Amino acid sequence: MKFIVLSDLHMTRPGELLAGLDPALRLEMAIDRINAAHGDADLVVLAGDLTDRARTLAYEELRRALGRLVPSWAATLGNHDNRDVFGRVFGSGSLDENGFAQSAHRAGGETVLLLDSLEKGPGSGGWGLGSGRLCALRLDWLRRELERAGGAPVHVVLHHPVLQVSPVPDPYLLEQPEEFLSILDGYPDIRGVTAGHIHMATTTLRRGIPYHTIAGGHATTREEFGPGAGRVRLEGPGQMAVVISDEERTVLHFDNYVDHHPVLDT
Repeated sequence: MKFIVLSDLHMTRPGELLAGLDPALRLEMAIDRINAAHGDADLVVLAGDLTDRARTLAYEELRRALGRLVPSWAATLGNHDNRDVFGRVFGSGSLDENGFAQSAHRAGGETVLLLDSLEKGPGSGGWGLGSGRLCALRLDWLRRELERAGGAPVHVVLHHPVLQVSPVPDPYLLEQPEEFLSILDGYPDIRGVTAGHIHMATTTLRRGIPYHTIAGGHATTREEFGPGAGRVRLEGPGQMAVVISDEERTVLHFDNYVDHHPVLDT
């Protein structure tokens, strides 16, 4: 199996910049890279924050751009998204029977599960809480899909990171993750859990399961260590995860499709 993860696209209305960057242009660059280098992928996963302010025109711009993708795609949502607007633009089939952007995809004897960790918040424009949640309905869906997978390799993708990666407490994680972690711990072959949200590439190993975050499509975050611990915001890179997996191994590449480092002459 080969699948791609894009995250934190933060699409805006056509022609609208965000922090001086053009999300539509960066997405076009991602799609060009996927079609040229990863057209053989079984699936492209969009891991939330598809838009920045959950506006209809931004989702329509996203839908138009995704029409160029060679591989098939599926999406889940992040805290900058709105389920109602997303479902209206992409159709009722984009949400499960409980109204969540969750789906299961099988190829090569392996399964990719997309979980919807968006929790509606008090913000305007359909924004969710900065932290994520998985309610009983979403966790029950996960249990059922793992049962269907029957012990074969499973990859999990959601928007909010599950584990602490910073030297200082992080308020943007999945809230009360204990039950979620327990479910994964009980399955014999979880190949990886990939998230976005913090705009930073990290990997953590917990009880034999790797947990990754990717920098995503818009601005990138860099961790600052030492006395001034914190995070700084950078222009790039624009980054996708490329996951290649078989019965023996799984590898995740952090593939930068926006990268200003020139190629060296050999």
